Amino acid sequence: MAIKEVKPAVSGDPIKHHQPQSAVQQSEISLPPAAADGVFKVTGQNGFLPLVPALRQLPSGRYDLLETIMQRIPIALKEAAPDALKKEVLAIPESVAEDWRAAIEVEEDTQLAQAVYRDLSILTAAYITEGRQKENHSRALVPAVLARPFYAAAKRVDQQLIMEYSSYCLNNFYSVDGSEGDWTKLRLIRSFDGGPEEATFILIHSIIEHNTPRMIEVIERVKEAVKAADVAACEEGLKELLKVQERLLVCGLQMFNASDPECYVDKVRPWIFGYKNNPDFPDGVVFDGVLDNQPQFLRGETGAQSNIIPVLDALLGIEHAHDALFQMLKELEDYRPAGHRRYLQDMRRAMWGDDVSEPRADVTRAHALRALVEERGSRELAATFNECVMAVYLFRAMHVIYSDLYIGRKTAKEAATGGTPYKVYLRKHRDESIRQQIQKFPDAVFSSPLPSAEEVAASLDACRSGASENGIPSILRAIPPFSRMIAEHGRGHPSLKTKMYPSKEWALSATDMPCV
Repeated sequence: MAIKEVKPAVSGDPIKHHQPQSAVQQSEISLPPAAADGVFKVTGQNGFLPLVPALRQLPSGRYDLLETIMQRIPIALKEAAPDALKKEVLAIPESVAEDWRAAIEVEEDTQLAQAVYRDLSILTAAYITEGRQKENHSRALVPAVLARPFYAAAKRVDQQLIMEYSSYCLNNFYSVDGSEGDWTKLRLIRSFDGGPEEATFILIHSIIEHNTPRMIEVIERVKEAVKAADVAACEEGLKELLKVQERLLVCGLQMFNASDPECYVDKVRPWIFGYKNNPDFPDGVVFDGVLDNQPQFLRGETGAQSNIIPVLDALLGIEHAHDALFQMLKELEDYRPAGHRRYLQDMRRAMWGDDVSEPRADVTRAHALRALVEERGSRELAATFNECVMAVYLFRAMHVIYSDLYIGRKTAKEAATGGTPYKVYLRKHRDESIRQQIQKFPDAVFSSPLPSAEEVAASLDACRSGASENGIPSILRAIPPFSRMIAEHGRGHPSLKTKMYPSKEWALSATDMPCV
């Protein structure tokens, strides 16, 4: 099970000030056999997205009250009353909450189970954060009427007792016309702020994930080629993988012209923090009626919970120094659906023969793909392999620039939503990536195209001042791989040509905005 009871790191009784708001006692939960990986089984059909579309609305009947509250979250959070949402949660009848808990424990419909988990995780995040946003006071006690059904839902789907990336992004959108890969055709199911700035930030992540079905299909071909020691098939597969990675980068670039960096800190970020390494919750969060009312310390929602880059790391043999930052990277792997965790483990076994997420400094491992390229590959194969490594590096470099533009220039808070010291954390893994190229052919090794830190800072300042017509920092537009992508993929679609900040120039009617 993904849920872990985390004991407090401080001495004494850190929860003596918490008063349980329900007399209902914790009961033993008996789960039905796990239904494989449920809707998050990884295949070439769906990649890391759900196998079936996310439920836009909970079925009528048992969950009517929950559905009503979920639809009202953006409204309640905007009300002047500091406890508007809190009142709605505390008004949930205990009998109704117990009915939710009992039902989700034995729910066989994994699509519904994931939807209930999604909604309860989002509601919990909204509940504990409302006080911080309105009263500058964090709510560190989740009432039993919310805590008990949420705990049951988390155990049912084998995920953490907090909102994860899968609930916030992967299982939280729908398409207005069935099309995929165009964020302007996607809409959120649940939200906090309810505005377009929040929607675009989440939906850009969703279109990045829309590339994962093809990515998984290609990766499986590469795995088979490696297993058969077929050098030609391996090279062909890596060339196809590089095309997918380029699409990942193109979708990532759209964040700059779709999501306004001036709005992120105030309208998006507050709701997705966790209760680990977060000064707003120094004593963690207590879930009344479960886990012996012990404080829980869990990492918040972050794009680092996506399976994309960890799987590419495993396929390409990109390893990271086993230090404290690596332990954070490893810990975040627990915050994703069981099917994603299993696929990542299987990938590592296929390439290394074991799970290298565990420090094994005493063991020398041969990575299957790297060994094939180094021992039998031509210069062209080595160059293609290194281009794939560089694409991972560029994706991480783009993430660093996101963090500088959207966070670093707006707040002095050093911790990311996932509880990591994001400035050193992101740069460490970026810089380690480029050093993982195969060195067999020196002229097939690529150097970093990134400019100096001073040039980056000047470019981001100019971007914030409005000097960039498409929102993409000039430093990225000047880097050959990115400049080519913008030129090639911007044709016929405005997403890489002009800013489309919905609060400013996005030319959609108010009724067609991608929000609740």
